[in-house]
Amino acid sequence: MMRSLARIALLLVPICFTAGCAKEPTAAPVELVPPTTPVTVPNYSLLVEDGDAQFGEIGRPLERSLTVLVRDWEGASASGIAVTFRVRSGGGIMRDSVVTSREDGRAYGQLTLGSDTGSHTIVARAPSGDSVRFTARALPTSPEVRMSLLAPSPGFVGDTITVWTTVTSTRQLASVVARIGGVVVPLQVGSTPGRWEGTIAIGHLPRDTVSLFVRATDQAGAFTERALTLKHDRRPTLSISAPRYLDLVRPGVRLTATCADDDAATCMISVLRQGVRLAGPVAGTLDQEVDLRLSDGSAVDLLFEVRDSGGQRVTEVRTVYVESSSRLHHVATLGERMLDMLGSRIATQRGSYVVVRDTVTGVEDSTKFEGTLVQGRLIPSGVVLQVEPAAPSSDVLIVSRRSQSPIVKNVSGSFVAAGPYVIFLTGFSPYALWRLDTETGTEVLLASSVGNIHNDVASNGNVAYWSFSNSDPKSDIYLFRAGAATLISFSDSTARRNTSPRTDGEIVVFTRNPPPFTSGSYDIQLYDGSGLVTLASHTLYANPGYDYGVNNGWVGFTRSDPSGFRQVWTRSSTGLLRQISAFGSSASIRGVGADGSVLLEHSRSLYFGSATSSLVRVSATFNDVRWRDGRFVLFTGPSVFAIVP
Repeated sequence: MMRSLARIALLLVPICFTAGCAKEPTAAPVELVPPTTPVTVPNYSLLVEDGDAQFGEIGRPLERSLTVLVRDWEGASASGIAVTFRVRSGGGIMRDSVVTSREDGRAYGQLTLGSDTGSHTIVARAPSGDSVRFTARALPTSPEVRMSLLAPSPGFVGDTITVWTTVTSTRQLASVVARIGGVVVPLQVGSTPGRWEGTIAIGHLPRDTVSLFVRATDQAGAFTERALTLKHDRRPTLSISAPRYLDLVRPGVRLTATCADDDAATCMISVLRQGVRLAGPVAGTLDQEVDLRLSDGSAVDLLFEVRDSGGQRVTEVRTVYVESSSRLHHVATLGERMLDMLGSRIATQRGSYVVVRDTVTGVEDSTKFEGTLVQGRLIPSGVVLQVEPAAPSSDVLIVSRRSQSPIVKNVSGSFVAAGPYVIFLTGFSPYALWRLDTETGTEVLLASSVGNIHNDVASNGNVAYWSFSNSDPKSDIYLFRAGAATLISFSDSTARRNTSPRTDGEIVVFTRNPPPFTSGSYDIQLYDGSGLVTLASHTLYANPGYDYGVNNGWVGFTRSDPSGFRQVWTRSSTGLLRQISAFGSSASIRGVGADGSVLLEHSRSLYFGSATSSLVRVSATFNDVRWRDGRFVLFTGPSVFAIVP
C-alpha cells in the first residue's frame, strides 16, 4: 500500500524539460499520509489475588475481601487507580462500587451476599477496560440451626480430611453430614455436646481444588450449610540420610536427603542454618558437602526444608555437634541413639527396640519396649532398661538377660547399674531402696526410707545411700556391704544433712550440709574406711558427678580457689592431693578414671588430665561421658567415641 501511494505521488508532480517552464508557478508539494486503524491498549491490568470462590451466609458479608492487584504497562503495582466492582448475578451488593487502589496496588471490594441461595458473579474493571471475574456462593441458612465449621482450615489438605463442627439448634437434630464431590460421610457426636466429628477419604479424587460442604438438618427439615474451598495436594515427604540427629560431625559435613511429592513437578530440597542457605535448592535428591569450620566446637541446628510446586513446606531439624579434635576416635555408629558400651558389646535404640550387638561376632539381641525409653545400661548378662509407659503410671525396669527370662519391675525414679548389680527405688515418700543381682535374680531390700536420688552401687555389690524422713530434716549416709548396712556419716547431736553419696565399693564421698539447710556451708566429705576427711567446703551446693566422683580409690573433687572459683583436684588412694586445673573461672568434673585420670569441663570444653600429666583439650562439652574398659568414652546421638589423649 505504501509503495502504491508513492507511485501516485510521483505521477502527480509536473515534469518540465524546457527553460520556459521555470516561469510557470509551481504548486507546493503534497504529502500523503497512509490511513491508520486506532488501537486501544489497556494502560492497566488486573489480577485476582484473593477472595474468589468463597462461600457465605445469605444476606451476610463475605469473610474475605475481593482483592485485585492493579499493574501498569510495565508490570509495576499501580496506586490511585479507580477499580469498578459490579454484581452481574446473584443479587449481592458491593459496599463501594468504585474502589481506589492503595500504595501497594491492591484494591479491596466488600460483597454482601443476596437473599437467595446460589452463585454470584462479580466483575472488577480498570479504567482502561481490563477486567477480572469473582464468584461466590450463598449457602442455605436456617435461623433454627446455627453451625460453625472449626476444621479443616482453608488451604491444603491431604488424602484424609478431619472435619470438626459445632451445631446448636432449636429442635433436635436429625443429621450432620459432610460431602466432597460424590463422597458423603455422616458426622458423629464428639467428646462434648454440640460438637460433631468425622473423616473423609479423598485419595481417589484428582489433585485439584475441592469444595467441602457440611449440612446440619433438624427433625423438621430445617437445615444450615457451611462450606470451604480446599486444595487437594498431599504434603511432600522428606527423608534425611545424613547427618543423624545429635551426631558428631567433622567441619566438612556431608548432607544427603531425598524428597517425594504427588506433583508432576519435582520437589525442591534446601538446608539452612539460622536463615542462611547452606545447600540447595535442588530437585529430588540432595548430596552435598558443606563447610562448618566456623562452627567448630559447637552445636549446630541444620534446617532441612522441602517445598513443592504448590508452596507446601515440610521441615526437619537435625542438631549436630561440629568437632575437629583428633583426640576423639570413632568406635561405632548404630541405630538412632547409642546407649552404652561394655567390652565388645554396644547397646543402641532402634525405634521401640533396644539392640545389643557384639562388634566382634556380629550377633545381635533385641528387647522390645512400650513407651519412652529413659535410659539403658549394659550388664555382663544383658541390658537394663528404664521405660516410661504411655499411660500415666510408674516407670518400668526391664532386665533382659541372654537365655533367661526377663525381669520386669515397677520402679520410682532412675536406676544405677555397676557390674551385675542394679539398685532401684519403689514406693513414694518414703522410697524403698532395693538391690538386684542380675546374675542370680536375687533381690535385697536395703532400706525402707531413703533419698529419692543420688544413691550409688559399686561393681562388687556394695551400696552407698542416704536416709530420709519427712519428719526429720537430718539424714545420714550408710554403706551396705557383706549383708549389713553401716552408718558412716557419724552424725552427732547437731542436725546435719548428709546426702548424695558416690562409692567405688570401699570409700564413699558425699555432701554434708549443716543447718540452715537452704544455705551456708556444703562440705565434700570422704569416708576412707576408718573415718571422715573434709576435702572441700563450698558456699553453694556440691553436685555429685560434677563436684566429686570416685573410682578405684581415686577421688576427684572441686575446691574453691582464693577468687572463689572452683578448681578440680584429685586425691590418690594413698592420700596424695594434687590440683589439676588453674583456670580463671570455675571448672567441674565429668569423670574419674580407675588409673587416676580425670575428665573435666571448663568454658564449654572437655579437658583430660592423667595422674601425672597436665591438661589437654579433648573436645567441646558433651553430656554423656563414662569410664568404660580402661578409657573414657563419649556417647552422642547414634555414635560412641573413645577419648584418646
